[in-house]
Amino acid sequence: MNALLSICLILFSSHVLAEEIPPPPPLVTLEGEVLETRDASIYTYVHLKTAKGDAWAAVGRSALAKGDRVRIEKAMVLHDFKSPSLKRTFRTIYFGNLGAGSETHAESISSPK
Repeated sequence: MNALLSICLILFSSHVLAEEIPPPPPLVTLEGEVLETRDASIYTYVHLKTAKGDAWAAVGRSALAKGDRVRIEKAMVLHDFKSPSLKRTFRTIYFGNLGAGSETHAESISSPK
């Protein structure tokens, strides 16, 4: 009887836990022209002009310049993100990877030591 009760509790609890964990947010790709950049810590924050309007994104520290055409891949959206190093809150920002095919005026730089 105890074994049956234990099995039922395990099955029920794993079913309940599976329902409580929301799926991860979908990853997106952004493409656009760099309007401005700000380096902070290991990130480069990039203000982009995209086909859907202006957007902010953050990628690993990179040497990007105004006018560069970039593609940011596997980006996750965050809302009301507070950046202590920039002393500002981004209403919406995308954290992702600088994609291949981005037309930049400089090579990527390494993170600070």
